[in-house]
Amino acid sequence: SRGCSADHRISLAANFHSKVVRNISMKTPWDEGTEVIDILPESGAFHAIVGQGGLVDMLLQPLQTRVLAPRSNVKALAPTVVAISPEHASVHSAGSSVDIRIRFSRAMDSASVMSTLR
Repeated sequence: SRGCSADHRISLAANFHSKVVRNISMKTPWDEGTEVIDILPESGAFHAIVGQGGLVDMLLQPLQTRVLAPRSNVKALAPTVVAISPEHASVHSAGSSVDIRIRFSRAMDSASVMSTLR
């Protein structure tokens, strides 16, 4: 593992079936009692406590993926811009006003965003 401790590893679980829900029990590198969370924001909130022998039980919907890590090692990332409208290279008439929309990776306080953009 070249200097990588179990605390700094991740475990990946995926259901590649397009129609069947899977209930799985997965071996992980963490000690019993460790709380793990899904670090993929698209997957929604998921947490579990590692059981005996490093096992984590979970339900995976069709085509669902989870990336697990110990909660104690996960740090919140700053929000990022995920979409802007109008798109790059959009053409608009001179003198016309255009609404600019910015979508972030998580909910933002609109007043703080507006004060930063001014």
